[in-house]
Amino acid sequence: DDGCSRVYTHQVHFGCQFCLFSHCCGVAELKFGAVENRTHTIKMSEVAGRISKPVLRGLHNATIKRNLIVSGVLCTVAVIAMKVMHNDPKVQDYAEFYKTYDANKAFQRMKDAGLLQSVKN
Repeated sequence: DDGCSRVYTHQVHFGCQFCLFSHCCGVAELKFGAVENRTHTIKMSEVAGRISKPVLRGLHNATIKRNLIVSGVLCTVAVIAMKVMHNDPKVQDYAEFYKTYDANKAFQRMKDAGLLQSVKN
């Protein structure tokens, strides 16, 4: 024994991952609903071998790509929201105002009020 082994006792429901992968108990599968106590001796190198390594190759490029896509979508949503919630109501208000606006009538009103210095009665 190299001192790196650990003994695990656990209850098994629907199958034992240690037995299914390494066949250490000699039973490859359990019936549905079966519960057993099993003891396994596992080397730490076996456990380390089962843990998947993180994918680091191309991680920076993948992160940048995801961030660009997210920022593009958010910018598009912001532009559409600004147009619908701000610009369209303003355009509609201006259009409604100028439907009934009479420039000559406004000029005459300002002239009568004495606001225009260059125009005398």
